[in-house]
Amino acid sequence: MGELSAFKDKCLAFVKLQSFLSLSTIPITFSVFGTISVSAILANLLLVPFVSFIVLPLCVILLVGLMLDVNMPSLFYLVDFLMQMVVTSLGFFDLCLPAIKYSGDVSVVSTLLTFSLGLLILLPIWSPKTLSLLGGVSVWLVYLYIFADNEFDIGKGAKNVTFNVFDVGHGNASLLRVGQSALLFDTGAGKAHEYSHVEQVLQPFLRAKRVKKLKHVFISHFDQDHAGGLFALHQKIDFEQLHTPQQTCVKGNHWEISEDNNTSTEQIFIKALWPLRPSSGNHNNESCVLMIETKNANILLAGDIEKSAEEHLLASGALDKLDINILIAPHHGSRSSSSLAFVQKIRPDFVIFATSNPSRWGHPHSEVVSRYLRVESKILHVGQLGAIEFDLSEPQIKLSTYREHLYNRWYFKSWAALEQ
Repeated sequence: MGELSAFKDKCLAFVKLQSFLSLSTIPITFSVFGTISVSAILANLLLVPFVSFIVLPLCVILLVGLMLDVNMPSLFYLVDFLMQMVVTSLGFFDLCLPAIKYSGDVSVVSTLLTFSLGLLILLPIWSPKTLSLLGGVSVWLVYLYIFADNEFDIGKGAKNVTFNVFDVGHGNASLLRVGQSALLFDTGAGKAHEYSHVEQVLQPFLRAKRVKKLKHVFISHFDQDHAGGLFALHQKIDFEQLHTPQQTCVKGNHWEISEDNNTSTEQIFIKALWPLRPSSGNHNNESCVLMIETKNANILLAGDIEKSAEEHLLASGALDKLDINILIAPHHGSRSSSSLAFVQKIRPDFVIFATSNPSRWGHPHSEVVSRYLRVESKILHVGQLGAIEFDLSEPQIKLSTYREHLYNRWYFKSWAALEQ
């Protein structure tokens, strides 16, 4: 009886610990992924012990057997059968207990509250320690609710004008934030009902910045790496207006965004420079080319246009008298774009190559990089630097990248040294 009682106590302690971990990580999961997997709670309770105490030891035995050249086919079949059971169980849990979707804000108060509830599970009910902890947590929650929660609101006190280029591999997705307004330019890749950079990258970012709705969405053209996330965008994110080369994203159209702040009114002008008329948007040279003019910077988004479209833009005078601060290089730095005449005409301060590292298409091409270096443009490779943010609130543009500024780690520096 004593051994059985001790076993029950250990099982109860394990259940308490898993419950604590599940509750305390809910706010973090909501904040980062926007979902909470109910099936994960059950999987942790049932499958973690099963894998830890049965499957993993058998795998270790197999590994030792391989090292000693001992053939154990029956054990291989057993481990394979057990792993199939685990995978099937996970699929069954997901089917019966779908993830809970959540798109609201996660405050400091809610984070501490769920963490405290999880902690209370570990303590004896109504013991002096439990009551003391409950009283202390209550005082702190009241204080945070009245005074401190606003200080942790990452959506407040934000920079007035920022331009973000997301790391979506080989593809384009960027966001302009002007006060409380947000404008999206392309969505990155995606496939309906399967995956999307809108869900993986854009939606968590918007949630973290407390952006609840997009004012405008511009699609340069309908290549998968630019518009593949449109389906997910319609499903996941509210937006007011959609502009494509098929309708409004054509030369002659323009948009103005005004935002009042404490000291002045911020005005943003967006002009469509290309194509000349509505088109299918299915070809690179039908990409919508946009000029974004802010008080402190001009941004040129060139889509995937190639040299022939660049020549038309140059001949039309659309690029005359423009001081380009930021350029997202046409066609990801392909040799079919960024002609010498085009580069010498616009001479951007920063040129961004929105592609992966390494790129299976060899983007950006070395010749293209050399052209921009010759006009003293600062090269920014999204695949190497990660997501890029420009703070355009002041006359001096402030640049920060995920790799060098937002998530600076020693192994990034080591890898950069190896690349050189």
